Amino acid sequence: SILKADPSIKIVSVSNMDGWQAQCPPDDALKNATGENTTGAANFHAVAAIAAAVFKQFPAVKIETLAYNSAFEPPQHLKFADNVIVRVAGFIPGFVSLYHPYNAYILDALQRWLKVAKTVFIWDGYPDNDAWSMVPSYNYLANSLHIKELAQLGVTGYFAEGWPNPGHDMVDLRVFLGGRMAFDPSLDADKLLTEFTETYYGGGGGIHERRGLHQAHERLVRNVQSLGGLCWT
Repeated sequence: SILKADPSIKIVSVSNMDGWQAQCPPDDALKNATGENTTGAANFHAVAAIAAAVFKQFPAVKIETLAYNSAFEPPQHLKFADNVIVRVAGFIPGFVSLYHPYNAYILDALQRWLKVAKTVFIWDGYPDNDAWSMVPSYNYLANSLHIKELAQLGVTGYFAEGWPNPGHDMVDLRVFLGGRMAFDPSLDADKLLTEFTETYYGGGGGIHERRGLHQAHERLVRNVQSLGGLCWT
């Protein structure tokens, strides 16, 4: 097998296909077949069985699965073994805290995932406006807050999806803040912002840049309901 041939492999991904139509049978069939409350249940039960079989021969190998789109909801009854990693993806927390009423569903889903899986990672597909990456956004501080809150919840892995487009919206600041916070969520995002702007723009320019970023962020937070929480303006 691949695992025997390459002992360096420590994580194997077993996930449903991307997109809302990843499942072949109708939604109800997938739910009823396993007695679960999610259309991803068939895949999750397969992952649990594969993880159990792999553990017998390769106890150090982790089986990772993606909780995304049709498989975003956690199973109601199944609990994963310790050698399973669940990577939750596709959530859009917007410009406000995960504990803001706007994010009630996201927070509830994450808390339920942490009850059924010992190891939960996040695939954050919206820290950089995604496909709208050339449109200015001011969610830099919000992204840093989300990383801190996720770590406090018990999430132990974080991946930020990004677009390397020339002229991308504050790409240097995004990489600096996101990278530093991901490696150490206890850091102070405001201090990091000051460090970056003072170095990048100089003393006078840094002050004005920070003021503008804070003003834009506060305006978006005030209007998050009417904006729908999306990460572009």
